[in-house]
Amino acid sequence: MPPEVAQSSDSKRKSDNGPFSDASSSYWPEGWSWARYSDPEVDFSTLSEEEKDKMRQGLQEMLGDDGMGRMALYLRKKMSEWEDKKLQEQGAPPPEYKAPDFLKQWQKRHPDGPWGFVAFRTALYDDEQKWTEFKRRVRCILQVAFDQVVEQHRGHEYEDVAKARKSFELNWIEDRELDGASAETLRKRHIELKKEEDAPTGMNYNMFLCASPEAVESVLLLDDDNLPTTKSSFWRDDAPFLLVIMEEAELNPHGGEENEYDPNDPNDERNWYKSVFKVPVEIIPNNLWDLIDRAFMQPTRLTRGVKGSTELGGTMPENYTPEGLAELWWGVAPSPQALKKRRILRGL
Repeated sequence: MPPEVAQSSDSKRKSDNGPFSDASSSYWPEGWSWARYSDPEVDFSTLSEEEKDKMRQGLQEMLGDDGMGRMALYLRKKMSEWEDKKLQEQGAPPPEYKAPDFLKQWQKRHPDGPWGFVAFRTALYDDEQKWTEFKRRVRCILQVAFDQVVEQHRGHEYEDVAKARKSFELNWIEDRELDGASAETLRKRHIELKKEEDAPTGMNYNMFLCASPEAVESVLLLDDDNLPTTKSSFWRDDAPFLLVIMEEAELNPHGGEENEYDPNDPNDERNWYKSVFKVPVEIIPNNLWDLIDRAFMQPTRLTRGVKGSTELGGTMPENYTPEGLAELWWGVAPSPQALKKRRILRGL
């Protein structure tokens, strides 16, 4: 059955405190709370060293090492936003525009037309209202990549950013015959589409996206107040996603069949390749598009650290990594948890 669309409710609104609260510490000095502790203008000089130490220990007890790391990142970002707001209020000019890598690539390759990805619809053909709502939410989430650039420039949206934002799109392929289609069926349709004279320009890649039933559900189960924002953390497993489907179901990066092949060898690149995997919607315009458009990375290395998806049929290898495979593809850089495990394994 199609997923129910979550409704907005005041009880689900995100707190200004972010992912932390008074429960983040087992000890607060009298008159203190998370709101006061995280205030950029807080004055810690009113506390004794003993009280400050007890508060740090209370945070460590409740959050652990990983939580303390996330808290530090959250507080740094909150301080940066507060400083930016003060500069804006003082009438300071916006900072010089520094394009991130994905917008440098866009400016170089696709500045005068649409850019993005082809995306197939394989769900909700019996409910157009929910499909329309799904696409609206996806459009909202895609804005996060551009909103981040605006935030990095103290809230100022430069012309290039606005132009890139406006021209980025997912070219939806909708055909009732694709309802519940397998990955192989979609691959054949994608190859046919690329041969057509009116094939979408700027989207001629060896992969495409798919709104599968599970992907649709991941988007519709969130209410508007809980859609991803620039404050959402990376590497979370519950982010709304679309499927990435590679044109090639299998790859042999080592050449001919004469090469001995062990499907359990973690060092054999053929075991790293996942032809279908999940990507968070919020990083599609920047992290995913930038790597795909530059086309400098072997597909096997692109998917080494992520789980494959079998929702659309087929089987996927499960190669070994010390930190385990990520549920969603957040990029090719190691996660903070992976870096921590590597340090432990090295005895650092």
